Amino acid sequence: MANCKRKRIIAAIMALTVVAGAAPAKPISDLFMPELSVSAAEASTGVKVEGMAVNVGGKLGVKIYVSTTADFAYSSTAFVKVTCAGEEIDTVALKTLPTDEATGYKVLTAYVAAKQMTDEIKAEVFANSTATTALSSKATTIKAYCDYMIETSSNSSLVAFCKKMLNYGAYAQTFFGYNTSKLANADLSAADKSVASVTADTLSAYTNEVIRPNTKFVKAIKSFSATLVEETELNFIIEEGEDFNSGYEYKCTDGLNNYEVETDYETYEKEGYTLLKIKGIAAKALGKDLILSVEPKSNSSTTTTTIEEAPFVVKFTALSYAKAVLADTTGYASKSLKNLAAAFYLYNTHSVDYFDSERTISTKFQGISSKYDEYEVNSAKAFLETVTINKGEDDE
Repeated sequence: MANCKRKRIIAAIMALTVVAGAAPAKPISDLFMPELSVSAAEASTGVKVEGMAVNVGGKLGVKIYVSTTADFAYSSTAFVKVTCAGEEIDTVALKTLPTDEATGYKVLTAYVAAKQMTDEIKAEVFANSTATTALSSKATTIKAYCDYMIETSSNSSLVAFCKKMLNYGAYAQTFFGYNTSKLANADLSAADKSVASVTADTLSAYTNEVIRPNTKFVKAIKSFSATLVEETELNFIIEEGEDFNSGYEYKCTDGLNNYEVETDYETYEKEGYTLLKIKGIAAKALGKDLILSVEPKSNSSTTTTTIEEAPFVVKFTALSYAKAVLADTTGYASKSLKNLAAAFYLYNTHSVDYFDSERTISTKFQGISSKYDEYEVNSAKAFLETVTINKGEDDE
């Protein structure tokens, strides 16, 4: 392992998600994306892809709304196929789709990477697996939605959010060298494209802290990084202590929402470390303080059950990554990576403005005792020194 006295840049930039607007109410509002193409084969079955809207939640994508007759809704063979840039990304049986309460339509959510905002997303409904012609289809892009809102919406917060969404997509394209001849922010003004005003100092408030270290449960946090996929995935590599056993588990929350913590014992098994992956953090929550804790499993006979009594607690935020990237002076973080980090920050702040979210953690986490012994203080400092940058392998 590298010398812990030497600051280590592992490489890092965060996974981004997109959230925009709530599900439209009947009749279809302008929250639906404008169409780029529509199938001519609207069949006598009464099935129709009514429209698509930007996804609400922890991933970037679209919600696809399908109307159908009561009989065809339970077809044993009909399915919806979704492609992005001609590549299939999802296929789901029509009868398994939930019904959206606001519209009464069947709804499917499909996800894409941030770099794919200019790629065409197409939804098609087929009668069965042998059919060569879709009963109904529609296609559009994330950029088309944003452009439409920028041009037509009277909601200034939504317009600003859409501009930052396009900017984030364009800087993701540039960083990954993806479809750079068709950048998502191509139609924005020079001022709207600029991220020059964002520096590490701008993000000084976004910090991480070991609130309650306990080396019997977690000896050390070796690194804290993130991966750029279609959702935010934050990663901890930790060394577990002697008291961590099958009666305990890792939990993550922001005080209002709980996040999935995936435990991977295989990737770093030879080094004796455990990889924790935290997923599903929405754009508006990327700047919020999150709590990772070790707690007894719900079916465990261990008595401690509350966050205040948890033997190990860490507070962290996804935006600490953007700060780490922007603060790099070694030359390891490229200009395109720093631009992406800055766009990531602006994307979050404008989503907060639009959704009227808050950055601060729940008051239930305020005042958690911080009693450190000398050994544990060193462990905590090691964590703070390895808040690192991850260039972000673009997992597809």
